[in-house]
Amino acid sequence: MSTIREHSLIVPLLVFGVAAVYFISLSSTVPTFFNVNSDAPLFIIAAKFFRLSHPAPGSPLYNLINMAWLHGLPFFSTDYFSLTVLNALCSSAVAAVLYAMTRNILAPLIWLAAGVVVTQSIILEQYCLTVLFMLVSYWCYRNDKRSWAYALASFGIMVNHLAGFCILAYLANDVYQKNTLKPFLWSFIALPLLAYLPLFNRPPYLLIDNEGLFAYYDYLFGGHRGLIGGLAIIPTDDLVERIWEFSRVLLGGLGTALILIALGIKKIWKDDFVLPLLFILPAFYYFTDLDAMTYTYMTVSIAFGALLACHYEWKFARIACIVGAIVLIGFNIQWFDFGRTLDADQTQATWYETLDKLPEGTVLQIDRGGCCALLWVMLYNMEQDREKIFNIKKYIVDTPPSERDKYIDMVQEAADNGLLYEAVVTDNDTYRVETFKIKADELIRFIQDPYAPRKPIDEKIIISQVH
Repeated sequence: MSTIREHSLIVPLLVFGVAAVYFISLSSTVPTFFNVNSDAPLFIIAAKFFRLSHPAPGSPLYNLINMAWLHGLPFFSTDYFSLTVLNALCSSAVAAVLYAMTRNILAPLIWLAAGVVVTQSIILEQYCLTVLFMLVSYWCYRNDKRSWAYALASFGIMVNHLAGFCILAYLANDVYQKNTLKPFLWSFIALPLLAYLPLFNRPPYLLIDNEGLFAYYDYLFGGHRGLIGGLAIIPTDDLVERIWEFSRVLLGGLGTALILIALGIKKIWKDDFVLPLLFILPAFYYFTDLDAMTYTYMTVSIAFGALLACHYEWKFARIACIVGAIVLIGFNIQWFDFGRTLDADQTQATWYETLDKLPEGTVLQIDRGGCCALLWVMLYNMEQDREKIFNIKKYIVDTPPSERDKYIDMVQEAADNGLLYEAVVTDNDTYRVETFKIKADELIRFIQDPYAPRKPIDEKIIISQVH
């Protein structure tokens, strides 16, 4: 066994292969609303139709990689499954890198066992690739290849802004250690990738409606206002709820490994605070974040926590963590298996098919609970190569109240012509979304005040349901 471990690639490749089978076998072959899979339609639009996607900051490198994968390997059953497989492979690569960095099977096991990691590895998301860039960047920094470390973190930011924590941690350490800051200049090497934004922002405009500089600024930063120090912990009711959510994600993801992580931080903090910072900063970011769905940011803390856990030698605790991780992996296989125990009814795919039954010129309102459905309608229109369905919620939310009168007239006209519909989440447990033909009164009230209390679907005036 020691001979095998001395070979640098054999065991990491085995870890990669096992992880790939694990994640891909659990993945959904069709789109899903589960696991905070809200950005998937934007990523498909970007990869398939060469457009923009989620601003983080615009994810140019992530979208370019997805484009190359999707158009270079066109044999998957669906576009969604193709890009989900790529995400699963990125997560598998994270597991392999964790082993290569530690030569300890505990590190990849912690990654594979964490529930939040599994949820983000078996859908279409960007966090696993972000973590991969961050880990390799830290590996370079740890081996005194600081220019490479800053450069890789810079490219990581072009996948997701979370990679910026690497640059913050490295810079803090370099200033503290009085190192030369010349390597820091490599943090800007990936900035030319932002040229992706004006190049791929073309009609029909989806996320940036014009070419003005303020529109680009609002795209990059407007959606993230309040995310840093978003006061999710104020008032105290929110604080209690966030502590509970944070504890579930942290304990559910790391379990007994938290003991080794705490001891690891204590052991190395004086000599190397970069690694502890890369564990703490993303966790703190999520804890203070306004949006509870950003628990997905904890994937970064899980990865760097796995490294920390291997820094402390306590044989009993390590064996306990390995056994616990294997048990959790077994649990994950039972709980997170798409199509069998998770989203067995394929609620997104079922609802998406009903869009074909809507008449040309439909005006569709998406209920608040069905915000993910809004983006799938955008994808549907792109695939139809026309705006068959007018997604009115997108325009209402983006329009000042004083300018919404035109939409009231549009809604009334659509209702008169039998073209007014609303998509509503009718089952929060299964994320079932159903579409109903409605009358105009309730929707007009929504246009006048989008934040007013909404009636449940059984109290609205429904004409018929789309099956």
